Amino acid sequence: MIEHNLLSASKLYTNISRVSKDTHMTML
Repeated sequence: MIEHNLLSASKLYTNISRVSKDTHMTML
């Protein structure tokens, strides 16, 4: 159960960091 939560959290973090990076690139 905990492993699944960590996996979901890491996926979510990856998606957020990717989106924020794209947004940053667009703003620049």
